[in-house]
Amino acid sequence: MDEIDLRVRRDVDTFGWHVAKIAGDDAAPPWAFSIGLEERFAHPEVVVFGMELDVLHRLVNHVGDEVRRGRVFVDGERAERVLAHHPPVFRSVRPCWHEAFLGNAGWFYRGRPFRALQCFWPDANGALPWEPGFDAAWQGRQPFLFEEDEARALGPGLAAVLRAEGAL
Repeated sequence: MDEIDLRVRRDVDTFGWHVAKIAGDDAAPPWAFSIGLEERFAHPEVVVFGMELDVLHRLVNHVGDEVRRGRVFVDGERAERVLAHHPPVFRSVRPCWHEAFLGNAGWFYRGRPFRALQCFWPDANGALPWEPGFDAAWQGRQPFLFEEDEARALGPGLAAVLRAEGAL
């Protein structure tokens, strides 16, 4: 194991999870995800997209803290007390997206299946990305990893980036 692998293992052993962060660019939003929630708490890993990395990191940690206290997030849940103004919604991530978006978690679980939930944050009016009226300025910042179809899940910019990197 290299230094990063050791840090992931140490974080999971110490805190219950590790937060992996991926910087975004103009074509792909940033994202962060947990590694270890499934192992330590029998809870799906959590991934969230589209905000600044430090905000994503804090959000994943907040969800992890809630899980450690016994809270269980489930597919379709509008989760109160997670964000300050409007509750996010959790949706199950299709396993076909695990390698592209949760690759380090796949390494951690050594090929064993694991579950994941995507945390979708609403806009300032409480609308979610798939709902009418969602703020157009935020469109495309949160892929729909509950969809299996690539075109419906990713959008053209993110799909092109993942293809160029060999992740698709």
